[in-house]
Amino acid sequence: MKFTSILAASLLITVSANAAVSVLHTQVTNAQILTSAGAVPTAGGVSIGFFSTPQLDSVFIGKSSFADLLTAGFQDVRSLAGISGTPDWDFPLAVSGSVTNISTALLPVGTQLYVVAFNAGSYLTGFAGATEWAVIKDNNNVGPADFTSKSTALSTVVGAEVLFGTDNVNNVNMTSLVPEPSRVLLGAIGFAAFFVRRRR
Repeated sequence: MKFTSILAASLLITVSANAAVSVLHTQVTNAQILTSAGAVPTAGGVSIGFFSTPQLDSVFIGKSSFADLLTAGFQDVRSLAGISGTPDWDFPLAVSGSVTNISTALLPVGTQLYVVAFNAGSYLTGFAGATEWAVIKDNNNVGPADFTSKSTALSTVVGAEVLFGTDNVNNVNMTSLVPEPSRVLLGAIGFAAFFVRRRR
């Protein structure tokens, strides 16, 4: 009886360690990422990934390249060991495909997935030359349960889930990758300048 319990426990551990999941991403007309001007991108592409340790959404602030994201711990699902599939997530459409055989040891169940798009380069070139991006955090897009898949389609994204870019019905428009001064920062500078003048 004791041997049977040990065998069952070891089988459970083996199955759990070998559990694999898939991440899919497809864009179609009227549910796609566009340039800041609303045009269909002719270069660039999409990265779908997560952070090796959980991060606040503010981790994206001040980033100006894909390399910056990697330095912050971002992992594209295509970079994980043992995966299968070579999705075409480069612009222009059709952007489609899946990465399969992702170990849940590398992508734990419930891990937040992000869709990040750039307007130049490709995943293989680190999106070199990109000047615009979009960052999307669909709250439903999390690491799937064992032996299942997660589709990161844009049709379920709502405005607040577009961290960088503009929600444009089912589409998302990119925004400048080089951070621009925010209205709050500009207002604070103006406010400080007003008081400096008054003190003189």
